[in-house]
Amino acid sequence: MVNLQQLQDRREILRGEWSRFLGVGPTTKPALNTKKLAEEKINGCVRETVTFETHDGVLIPTYIIRPEKIDTPLPGILSFHQTTEDTIDEAGGVSGSPDLQIGLHLAEKGFVTVNPTNYLWNYKGLQRPESVDTLIKEYPNWKGMGKMIWDGMRGVDLLQSLPYVQSDRIGTIGHSLGGKEAFYLAAFDSRVKAAVASEMGLPLSTSNWYADHYLSEKIKSPDFNLTHHDILELIAPKPFMLVAGDCSDGPESEKYIKQAEAAYEAFGAKERISVFNHHKRHKFPLDAREKAYSWLLKYVIICIQMLFASYCTL
Repeated sequence: MVNLQQLQDRREILRGEWSRFLGVGPTTKPALNTKKLAEEKINGCVRETVTFETHDGVLIPTYIIRPEKIDTPLPGILSFHQTTEDTIDEAGGVSGSPDLQIGLHLAEKGFVTVNPTNYLWNYKGLQRPESVDTLIKEYPNWKGMGKMIWDGMRGVDLLQSLPYVQSDRIGTIGHSLGGKEAFYLAAFDSRVKAAVASEMGLPLSTSNWYADHYLSEKIKSPDFNLTHHDILELIAPKPFMLVAGDCSDGPESEKYIKQAEAAYEAFGAKERISVFNHHKRHKFPLDAREKAYSWLLKYVIICIQMLFASYCTL
């Protein structure tokens, strides 16, 4: 049995080590300066096209999707798109795979979703690789994943600014690239109450974490000793589900989840970490979506009412 105080002490050390590795980005957070560009109705929902400022005048194109009729504030979800040229059009239900129109799916289930464009496709009007190269020149000590965490936090700011969102009930979800973003955001933003990451590559060795737009080649250095076991400990005891498909995530990832159960058990919350393997490769099929959406419906809505509710803010 893991000692809770020792776990808390270790978490503080890990948070500091990871924060130093992820590097330093902007020093000030501007107003959101949200600008509405368009609005349309779809499947009983309203889909708004907006931009908001993340830092230094950089605007993020985003869909806000909500049920058409709202009688009382609703829980919110930050939905991250996968690596696709469709970007938020896929998450928002405009184009792309119907299986990955996650932001629209969850709005249909009663959430308000914010679906931001990843910086790879929108940094100062540039797309990758120019977007990545420009960010590195401007912030040479800031990892790409640090930028994604910052933008995710600004997405949470946007959710909390909406009068029809319950600001203390926010979750996050993503597939592939988006799963990576959801994973890290859950670890570093205390406002996120629950997370689902689909086929993101939990072990550092099972995906392209070494890419400059994620963690860089520095993770291949012999003296790099951080792991994603650390990130799972930082997420604990928040509800976290890994969706695997035997492509980026499989048996090795399941071992990570199993090991993390000790940290969750120290908080009295062993049931809040889970893995579901659909064995259908790098996809997000119906059975996985049902599991993932039920997870978010359960934990984002009831998180602050649970016996260990105080831990949800850690």
